[in-house]
Amino acid sequence: MKQAVFAVFAAVLFTVLPVAGQRNALVKNLVQNRYRIEFREGRLSGPGAELLDALIAESHFVLIGEEHGVAEIPDFAGAVCQGAARHGYRTMAIETSPRIAAELQRWTTSGDGRARLLEFTRTFPNTIPFYDIEEEYALLGQCARAFGEPFRLWGLDQEFLGSADFLLSRIIETRPGKEAAAMAEHLLKRSRDADARARQTGSVNDLYAVSASRDDLLNLRRLLDDQGAAEARLWMDALIRTHEIYNKRVNGAPYDSDLSRALLMKETFARYYASASDPAGLGPKVLLKFGANHMYRGANFRLIHDLGNYVAEIAAGRGLKSLHVLVLAARGTQLRFTRVGAPYEAKMFRLGDGDSPLEALKPAVDSLFSEGWTLFDLRPIRKELTSLRQIDTELERVILGFDLLVLIPKASAATQIR
Repeated sequence: MKQAVFAVFAAVLFTVLPVAGQRNALVKNLVQNRYRIEFREGRLSGPGAELLDALIAESHFVLIGEEHGVAEIPDFAGAVCQGAARHGYRTMAIETSPRIAAELQRWTTSGDGRARLLEFTRTFPNTIPFYDIEEEYALLGQCARAFGEPFRLWGLDQEFLGSADFLLSRIIETRPGKEAAAMAEHLLKRSRDADARARQTGSVNDLYAVSASRDDLLNLRRLLDDQGAAEARLWMDALIRTHEIYNKRVNGAPYDSDLSRALLMKETFARYYASASDPAGLGPKVLLKFGANHMYRGANFRLIHDLGNYVAEIAAGRGLKSLHVLVLAARGTQLRFTRVGAPYEAKMFRLGDGDSPLEALKPAVDSLFSEGWTLFDLRPIRKELTSLRQIDTELERVILGFDLLVLIPKASAATQIR
């Protein structure tokens, strides 16, 4: 009996010891490859900032993967814009649709842009993702000024949850034929009824971009073939594609939804990049800023090869470099959507406490400098992965998917424009 108990104890002990050793080795690697960053008056300084600037200088694409709703992350991105501008960047890609990006670009270059944005969000709520936030909208202006002329802002995503009113209104403004116009007006009324219901229930699933009848949308699209301008057909195609993406998630197929969304962003990036390329196929340097899951090199935590991997492959195929930067806050408050019709709310969070797929980053959180922001250079750590086989799968995916990890010790919630 004693021998059996000892055998079990020994088995547990010699299983735990290697794991503890792996963790210690990982922490040692993180500490050996960390650099301090200071942020003051819109600029980054310190050893981490110097490394970041050197890597931007040698890259054709810079990809910032982020957690939304944190005020300090647009501060970081704005400082990156300043550095990228010095190295020839004039193009920025963001997590909105092409149509919303076009509106945002107009607003950021006009004196009354913020007022026009506010009017738009009141007329078409839940149509602009992320850039109805003070710090994010200010970032676009900062990047536009830093990049100078010509500043290009590419929106690569689908339309947002509340976009049906906006899209149908724009279709009607193109003055389609009689039957198409009547159908568009009918769907616009349905959209407004659905959105009113969503404000009562608080559920995004009641918004018309999600709950519309696919047959109704396709019927209008067919009428626009004969009775609509090319622009109207593009607006309608955007609504149909958006409806498809959201419906897959609602109907219990989140992987298919995410995959469809990733494919759309790749297609849109390819179209923009080709149209801006020279005869040899070399396009502009591009700064991309998206949610973290979209910016991985390789598969992300949803096991999808998303936009970040596509851009990395474009770079590799042309002998260029892509720099993938993950920037997160270790703890603090974050602005989050709660329900349709309600203002966003600031919520407390702590990275590593199980509220995110990125909770595996706790070893990095435990390795922060006591002051300032901390940049971890993940590239050297990749070479040690074969000897760190038992580290968390998600952490391994981050180390392979991003070149740099920037951690902000304490975050402040961003501010909704209202």
